[in-house]
Amino acid sequence: MTMLSFDLSTILLACILFLSLHYLLRHYLWKSHRNFNLPPGPNGWPVLGNLPSLDPVAPYLSLNRFAEKYGSVFRLKFGSYPVVVLNSYEAVKEAFIKHGDDYNDRPKLVLFEMGAKGKGILFSYSDEVQRTRRRFALQAMRNLGMGKFRLEEQIAEEINRLVARFDSLEEKPFCPFADLDKAFSNVICYVAFGKRYDYDDPRFQRMLKNLERGFKMASFAGFVNFLPILRHFGVLNEFKKINKHGKMFIGDLIKDVAADYVKGDPRNFIDMYYDNRDKLIQDKQNDLAAMLDDEDLHRSVGDLFIAGTETTSTTLKWVLLYMMIYPDVQEKVQSELDDVVGRSRLPSLKDRLSLPYVEATVLEIQRIASITPLSVPRASTVDTHLFGYDIPKGTLILPNIWGILHDGNLWKNPHEFEPTRFLDENGTVIRREELIPFSAGRRKCLGEQLALMELFLFITHLLHRFKFSLPEGAPAPSLQGVMGSTLAPSHYELCATSRPMN
Repeated sequence: MTMLSFDLSTILLACILFLSLHYLLRHYLWKSHRNFNLPPGPNGWPVLGNLPSLDPVAPYLSLNRFAEKYGSVFRLKFGSYPVVVLNSYEAVKEAFIKHGDDYNDRPKLVLFEMGAKGKGILFSYSDEVQRTRRRFALQAMRNLGMGKFRLEEQIAEEINRLVARFDSLEEKPFCPFADLDKAFSNVICYVAFGKRYDYDDPRFQRMLKNLERGFKMASFAGFVNFLPILRHFGVLNEFKKINKHGKMFIGDLIKDVAADYVKGDPRNFIDMYYDNRDKLIQDKQNDLAAMLDDEDLHRSVGDLFIAGTETTSTTLKWVLLYMMIYPDVQEKVQSELDDVVGRSRLPSLKDRLSLPYVEATVLEIQRIASITPLSVPRASTVDTHLFGYDIPKGTLILPNIWGILHDGNLWKNPHEFEPTRFLDENGTVIRREELIPFSAGRRKCLGEQLALMELFLFITHLLHRFKFSLPEGAPAPSLQGVMGSTLAPSHYELCATSRPMN
């Protein structure tokens, strides 16, 4: 027993010494290798930096409070990592849009290195390969979203299954979360693999379970990335298991698609990936093509699920919640649907321009819910400048999207749910550049157009078919989000009352 205590004490002391040296080295390299004019910011704790000062439930609120004292651009330390926070739209625009090349990298964090290894779309590091991947992925998503692959019809089919599920509950209270996750995951399955999966399919169920585990574990990601000692307490092993299982599932499905692949006749994202790699070889860019290997394809498809499932599903969970709590808004949405679409058919993308109040409601929910409050962190690619401050190469750049979308200087009554803020006096939709739920610049979410298409169809179809309400006697659910991979609503139940068709 004494020997065990001694060993643990020795290990703990060694870890503390290592972390202290690691912190001091990074601190020295960031501040002292020349006289930087760094942004202002609070002093941090040794080893931990400013992490103890962040609210673990709502870190974006902590960043807002720092901004009140230090301005819209300020510095922090997360463990030993230097961080610059952008807390205004002007700062994000200056960095990500006007000087995008300077802020186009991803930080080399533990979990990024372990999972992506510099490959894929979402977490890959800035270089020519990353730019090639992104150009291809943007073009693929455009092609997949323009009707060439019957995407609208496929989404409508998935919605019909969701409608049947809601109908089967006969207005009894239920939580829609699992059903929404399945529906949106199947849309991504169709985009990636060219097919949907039955909800009882064992592989599909394993994938959903693995995704759920990954999204739940995301709340620990920051601590593991910035406090290396946590890697020795089992958390990293759990991430490794999730990554391994996800890779196995995606690998099996890629093999299924590859078995029927016909060059020049793409049916889905994977076929397009193979065609793109063949084109690079034909253009004698063999070195570049070699980087787009099977590992990169696995990671790219995985990124589609990370970016395309949780975000859209979470947004719709907020939509249904707000419709219940604000029944007057729900009635206005349904009245506009009835006037424009009628009761004899279902909405389609062609109706979008004729439904300004619906569009304004979607925009307002994207603003007030702020489901990716801190976005995916970036890193500076060179020593650069921002508003007169020096930003050393490799600095982690963190945009506080929540702070921007709740900035009282940009939005009147920013904490109030007011869809009409996106309508002018003529009832025309106002599209404001400050609304950046998908971030901004060259590394903004490349699935934005697909997500907007999905949201419009799911929202219009569901509100056309159902009235959503709180179960009788139930208290109003909380509008305080739960921080994980996204800012999601707390568990709630609703009742879905059918609105008959003619």
